[in-house]
Amino acid sequence: MFGKKKKEPPFVTAIIPAAGASSRMGGGNKLLMELDGVPVLGRTLLALEACDIIREIIVAASEDNIVTYADLGAALGITKLTKVVKGGATRQESVWKAALEASPQAAYLAVHDGARPLVTPEV
Repeated sequence: MFGKKKKEPPFVTAIIPAAGASSRMGGGNKLLMELDGVPVLGRTLLALEACDIIREIIVAASEDNIVTYADLGAALGITKLTKVVKGGATRQESVWKAALEASPQAAYLAVHDGARPLVTPEV
């Protein structure tokens, strides 16, 4: 009304640092362990997919899991998952490497640990 444009929400890229070794778990990849029939990382991806403000998702993975995580996203129909990149030796380095791959349109970066699958889209 009266020529006012509806303000478009900012472009937000979600980064999931998921390149860790799960060493505190005593081995095995905790991100691929199932939680009520869905891998932990899959639940995190589904929550971010359902969040309206998130426009793209980038996962930083160990080299051994790049294809596995990309396949998981595809199997779950995660359309916002644009890249799975090789992470770094530390969580900070993984976040940095993923941030460098974010869309130039990204106004904000949201970082969420892949092993925290109970996040809601509202959070």
